[in-house]
Amino acid sequence: MKIQIKRAVENCFRGCLQRICSIRFLGAGLLLLALICATMSGIDQLMIDKQEWITPWMAPHLVDNLSFITFLGFIVCYVYSDVPFMNRTELYKILREGRKMWAIEKLGAICLQSFLIVVLVYIMGVLVFIPRVQLSADWGKIIWTMAYSNNIYDYNIYGRSSAVIVNKYEPWQAMLICFFMMWLEITLVGVFMFTISLYLNRIVAIAIVGFMMVLQLITGSIAANAAIAYVLPLYWCRLSIYGERTFLDIYYPSFAYCLIASILGLVICVTAAMLRIRKKEFIWNNEE
Repeated sequence: MKIQIKRAVENCFRGCLQRICSIRFLGAGLLLLALICATMSGIDQLMIDKQEWITPWMAPHLVDNLSFITFLGFIVCYVYSDVPFMNRTELYKILREGRKMWAIEKLGAICLQSFLIVVLVYIMGVLVFIPRVQLSADWGKIIWTMAYSNNIYDYNIYGRSSAVIVNKYEPWQAMLICFFMMWLEITLVGVFMFTISLYLNRIVAIAIVGFMMVLQLITGSIAANAAIAYVLPLYWCRLSIYGERTFLDIYYPSFAYCLIASILGLVICVTAAMLRIRKKEFIWNNEE
């Protein structure tokens, strides 16, 4: 049993490494960098004019931006668009390792790759501001200015910071909670696509997640957007929505709801995938 667990862990890391070295992941990384640069545009000029540098705690505010987290969802959909990762080599692995072990390794690789995506968001969110970054234990004047000042619209800053996050959380709290929730939700999306592809096919999985991202993008123009947020996992990464009330007295989901729903969704998807893998007929695809 110990040997099997050790082999499964090694294969998870090996599979994750293989995927992050692919052209698909490289392209996703470039798209992510472009998205972060576009969302953060204008902040550099604000720092120059104020003669104040930004602190490294901008990631939770970046993720809180609805457009950013939605387009990040499209990038995640692209990363996992080749589920269930089937090709001639994978068929050999299934025959050699067994169906259940193969599925466990793929699910583990999805979890690791999701972790790396979140790490990239955090690192790129700092790199785009270098060398205008200062270390501080608090939010810093630039983040406070973007959260409360009405005089920054001339800078065309699209990804301004959230006053709710600044008031409710310490920087280290926001960074940890945001990191964990992003990892959890991106993993959930990947595992969901993997499970749907086993029962139906990858096209259906991509279509469902793509529709969820489109629905998430238009929630800002829908009166009942808080109600729709209860079924959109990536929306749950936004720290500013937890338990907040809208003008229709509809409450956004609480942090407890988002956490429990995400874990429950993962359990359901993993269980469904493991049940389906027993009788799944695989057809290999000649891809990268």
